[in-house]
Amino acid sequence: MKKILNWLLEAFMWVYEIFLYSLLLPLIFGVILIFVVPVANWFINLGFIQWFVYIAVGICLKFLRDKYLKDKRK
Repeated sequence: MKKILNWLLEAFMWVYEIFLYSLLLPLIFGVILIFVVPVANWFINLGFIQWFVYIAVGICLKFLRDKYLKDKRK
């Protein structure tokens, strides 16, 4: 009986994940189109600020990469 219940639970979780992701993806795309695109278009018009953001993002990515490689060596 326990095997059957575990299998039913696994099947339910699998179906639930499909349902959740099928709702989540359009919601994420909607949020991107409504909020992120106008902010990005506004940000592109500010030109000179972009370079500072690019440099900051590059520094952060280098820091995260170094941290990841350091943790991986341990």
